[in-house]
Amino acid sequence: MLIKNDYYMNSVRRKKIAVAMSGGVDSSVAAWLLKEEGHEVFGLHMRLEGDWNSGTVVGDAGQEAPVESARAACGKLGIDFHSVDLGAVFFDAVVNNFARTYLEGRTPNPCVVCNLKIKFGALLAEARRLGADALATGHYIIKKRCGNEWKLFRGADKTRDQSYFLYRLNQKTLDRVFFPDGKYVKHDLKQKAKELGLSAADRPESREICFIGPGGYGELVEKLFPDAVKPGPIVDTAGNEIGRHKGIVHYTIGQRKGLGIAAPQPLYVVALDPANNTITAGAGDKLFADGLFFDDAYFVSGRPLPDEMNVFVKIRYNAPPAPAVYAGKDENGIHIIRFDRPLRAVTPGQAAVLYDGEELLGGGTIAGAISDNAVTR
Repeated sequence: MLIKNDYYMNSVRRKKIAVAMSGGVDSSVAAWLLKEEGHEVFGLHMRLEGDWNSGTVVGDAGQEAPVESARAACGKLGIDFHSVDLGAVFFDAVVNNFARTYLEGRTPNPCVVCNLKIKFGALLAEARRLGADALATGHYIIKKRCGNEWKLFRGADKTRDQSYFLYRLNQKTLDRVFFPDGKYVKHDLKQKAKELGLSAADRPESREICFIGPGGYGELVEKLFPDAVKPGPIVDTAGNEIGRHKGIVHYTIGQRKGLGIAAPQPLYVVALDPANNTITAGAGDKLFADGLFFDDAYFVSGRPLPDEMNVFVKIRYNAPPAPAVYAGKDENGIHIIRFDRPLRAVTPGQAAVLYDGEELLGGGTIAGAISDNAVTR
């Protein structure tokens, strides 16, 4: 059951709010919630145009394009609709960065970059240009004012919680953003969308990367950097060649399928060496780590965490929060996390996101794993 959000009504009197409209259930109901609370609301759709784009310019077969779905949702809700083409900046900041990161032997998370630089960067700036006081999105995350600062908490729907992707948000940005859906579960939002007569209520949804087509991310990287993707050796943990790979960009830590190696036990990708264009494969027990180190750190409060703080860490979006200790920084300024129990497939390039219970503290980009006091980059 959806109810009016007393937090917004009591703490923020009527504002002009742009809602990032994808045409889906989450953003459409977010707009309705804010309108019900008395805010002046308009829809702002982000178009991503370019010949690199495989996923967002047109809808799936038999479905209207996202821009038309967003326009129709705004019409149903009785709010103004605007659209802006951010394809060029999206390509530079997200797509190109995504491909280059794979070439460096790391596995990127483009949604983390997109949220910082596009949705709460370029799109927020466009909302402000159009006269909005703030930008709202359909993210499943909860924002609360605690004393003199904003805090972020995991969304009520733990199967949809998107706090992992938003750890880079700072206090200045949080002054200008709303997350109306955070206190609800998906089922209730879909029910409300049906009640409102929104076509998005019956649309299948995808959690795949929006700009990746059916050929997968490897195809995109090869399209953008055709001369950089080359076959090379697969070696065992002793350095002996045991097979060949079709290009490092097609592999990630923990991968088992696609190695094409006959062995008495299952083999997994345990290391990538882009400098030598080499993949190391080993037994599953080689994937477990006692900790990790990360760089490019962001903390929601704007302040570093105290050393030896007990935290929970997520090493990928779909991983459960695991108990750990934030051990501070080493002599090179790299942040260290020690796990309470070994975790599997710590993957450079992914985000390590830290929590204190339900509260999102911050995080950074995984630079390597720590196992038996040895660092694996």
